[in-house]
Amino acid sequence: MIGPEETFSKLFGTMDFIESEYLSQTTDWTEYCELHSIEKYNLKKKQVIDIINDRNLMNYIQKYREFIDLRSFDVYKRNNCFQDFDFYYRLKTDNSMNEKIQDYIHYRKEHGRIMIHKCFNDILGTRIIIDSELNGTQLMEHISKRYGKYVCVDSSKPKGSLKKDYSAIHVYLKTESNTDFRWEIQIWKKEDEYSNNESHRTHRFRYTAWERD
Repeated sequence: MIGPEETFSKLFGTMDFIESEYLSQTTDWTEYCELHSIEKYNLKKKQVIDIINDRNLMNYIQKYREFIDLRSFDVYKRNNCFQDFDFYYRLKTDNSMNEKIQDYIHYRKEHGRIMIHKCFNDILGTRIIIDSELNGTQLMEHISKRYGKYVCVDSSKPKGSLKKDYSAIHVYLKTESNTDFRWEIQIWKKEDEYSNNESHRTHRFRYTAWERD
């Protein structure tokens, strides 16, 4: 278990790397769309239900996923194999995206009338698991202070809720443009890893597969 100084050195170092990649690849995607005359969708105006009647919208989302380059993530992970610290990342598969669409349309009260950038805010998902002395409240306070321009959410749920025994902080990287996709960073404490994985297996997070190698 590591102390506060080492916690923030490793945690913020990794989050800064992800943020840098997000901003760089978001710019690259915009330039790619301009070069190939691809019209970018307003992801705040478009809703999940629109995918049913607009196949081009789903094609656009899939094209963005295919554009994301994970090579720098592979290099970073190889060069930052910390003790008491794990770093994972994945791109959503076709299957997981389709299951998420069905979930949002058929099993949520909004019946698909949710903004695309809220549903697909984790096409690239990253997860940091850290064995730290700091509790969740302390981590959230420092993360919110440093990354306050992004969406920082305490996704912990009390026991007995639908997402049983899930304790994490989620940060959604975004730009000021509604045409840009978002990336997700999950921060878990090592002590919550088992219960969080159980929660993922038994609830909606079932459509998210995480690579472990």
